[in-house]
Amino acid sequence: MAINHAFFLCAYPTHDVAYFQRLVYPLAYNAMTKTLFSKTQQSTKHAFRWPDAIWCSVLALYVLAGVSLVPLHGDEPTQIFMGRDFYYHMQGQGEEIRFAEWDTLTGEQATEQDLRLINGTLPKYLFGMVAYMSGYAFEDINQQWAWGSGWEWNHTNGHVPTDDLLLRTRYISGVLLAISAIALFSVGYMLAGRFVAYVASAYFVLNPAVLVNGRRAMMEGGLLAFSILVVLVALWLVQNRGWWVYVLLGLLSGLAVASKHTAVVTVIAVFLSCGSLFLWQILRYDGKDATRWQDLGALFSAGILSLCVFFALNPAWWGTPADALMGTIDRRANLLQGQTDFFGRYETWQAQAAGFWEQAFIVQPAIVDSDFDGFESQQVDAIRAYEQSWLSGFSIGGNMLGAVLMLGLVSIGIIRLVTSIQPQRSWIIGLWTLATLILTLVLTPIDWQRYYLPLYPVIAILGAIGLDFIFKLVWQLVGQAKTIDENTSQTFFASTD
Repeated sequence: MAINHAFFLCAYPTHDVAYFQRLVYPLAYNAMTKTLFSKTQQSTKHAFRWPDAIWCSVLALYVLAGVSLVPLHGDEPTQIFMGRDFYYHMQGQGEEIRFAEWDTLTGEQATEQDLRLINGTLPKYLFGMVAYMSGYAFEDINQQWAWGSGWEWNHTNGHVPTDDLLLRTRYISGVLLAISAIALFSVGYMLAGRFVAYVASAYFVLNPAVLVNGRRAMMEGGLLAFSILVVLVALWLVQNRGWWVYVLLGLLSGLAVASKHTAVVTVIAVFLSCGSLFLWQILRYDGKDATRWQDLGALFSAGILSLCVFFALNPAWWGTPADALMGTIDRRANLLQGQTDFFGRYETWQAQAAGFWEQAFIVQPAIVDSDFDGFESQQVDAIRAYEQSWLSGFSIGGNMLGAVLMLGLVSIGIIRLVTSIQPQRSWIIGLWTLATLILTLVLTPIDWQRYYLPLYPVIAILGAIGLDFIFKLVWQLVGQAKTIDENTSQTFFASTD
């Protein structure tokens, strides 16, 4: 049975083009065939249909339904404790939040300043806001979790929030996680249509690592939501360059980094990809097109706006930003060093690659990081109940065979991204993928699942694109087989006549 070779790099083949031509000149090939390129563009011109709205609602409800079941993590009391900064603002005590010399601070003030520097600020303000609006007084807010003091001591000495406050703040994270799922649906839809959108968002929302970390009252919900929104706006920007798109890109980028500093990797990748695209267009027209220079200037302005948003949400930086910056870098380095010294780190690159493989493609749920302070031994029933619940997600990889299949789909997705997706958007996703790969495979020193969260949206998109190709390949093969059968039957009956 003859197979149209062009199909392997083009979803809707119309010409039998040489492999070399398709690989070296993908832009020319897309322009010549007028197939997948035009279909990808069309996906941005049509509003969502009502089944899309229902699907996105289902994604959100699934995320929110499991919020109350997640076992406690020690970072949750700490993040809620940091919400007291919202009260400082409301009570006119803004000076309490600004950076001060360490030798001028009391023990609690030094603790608060340390937490302000090493953590994102947007989640704590949201948690503080919901506590304030729920009628909690400043004194009702718990102290931060005292690591090393044990489960019982923290619970009996006011270092754990009430169940009501914990649930209310978790719903803030849950809403942000739901937004991230809907944003990822939109990314897939914009890149390659509805099939990719549905598959990518389903994988993302069913991912147990995403669910357990994103539902907690921590920084991960905001990290995922605003990082994916930044990518979504960038995909829209390359073909719809209104001033408001640049403003939105700047605002979301600032909110992403203010949610968790790790988001700076995604933000840098997006600005580099957009900036390099604009520079390439300037060089292409020998610098004579004023519009391209305006685009580059607008992108630079968006970057300045993102810095302003981050700065506005970090009052600790207002007084002496240079000291705050150096303090942030120093204390984050000390924090990571302390974690790796106590819990262990990857000793070799082989161990780091193995950890990446396990966390990226197998993704067995890690409800707790360790039994330190009794987080596992004291929550046996809660952990078992969550793991047995249908709301805890499903490991799509799950085992070695499933992981290999996922890797295969992602690999196909990468090839398709380069050869068949609209070139400018492909470039943005490509740099986002590369930056995330460097962050998780090279720069992550410890085998903690939540440190790999930025990788899962990338795997979701690439895997969905790969599966889309497989389905279309099977569909074409079935169609060719039916055509051959029909031609054979016609030949047979013609010969018998």
